[in-house]
Amino acid sequence: MLNFCTLIVLNELENYMFMKKRIDSRILKFMYYVCCLFVVACQSMLLVTYLMYHTPLEKVMATVLAVVAWQVLYEDFFKRKILPSFVLAPPAKEKEI
Repeated sequence: MLNFCTLIVLNELENYMFMKKRIDSRILKFMYYVCCLFVVACQSMLLVTYLMYHTPLEKVMATVLAVVAWQVLYEDFFKRKILPSFVLAPPAKEKEI
């Protein structure tokens, strides 16, 4: 679950991490830093649980399951708009400079 959450957050922050979009407001900057802190916390917890509590097979299977779930649900299902239009919010138009 920690891997899956990290993948979702990193995918959402991708535009801001590579400076494709600029963060102008203080609230967005604060939320960006909170999300970055969340990713660091998730990876720290993941490292501790992997080192202390799981066998190598469990580690590999959990990571593969998280990546496959992220790919199927997030990349394929939500971004291709398979859902009816009333379920998804309309896409936001980007500002032209």
